[in-house]
Amino acid sequence: MSEFIEKNRDFGLTMALIDENMVFARSKIRDEVLIAAYGVDKQKQMTVENDVQLQRAIQEIPQSAQLAERARKLEPDFKK
Repeated sequence: MSEFIEKNRDFGLTMALIDENMVFARSKIRDEVLIAAYGVDKQKQMTVENDVQLQRAIQEIPQSAQLAERARKLEPDFKK
């Protein structure tokens, strides 16, 4: 990579910039490989299955429903 950066200085790349964006770049490359091999639907499915934040949000849905219900019950008290 350092050789590529050296030969293509007009791109404005640095090793620090590449290191900073490595996780994002790997994710995008993975997405493109999955799309090429299995199609968009499978790529989206695998992306969702591996998204830790999304999986945590799905786990919290029952609690959010309970919280919303409690808020609805308290709402008349706040309007006074």
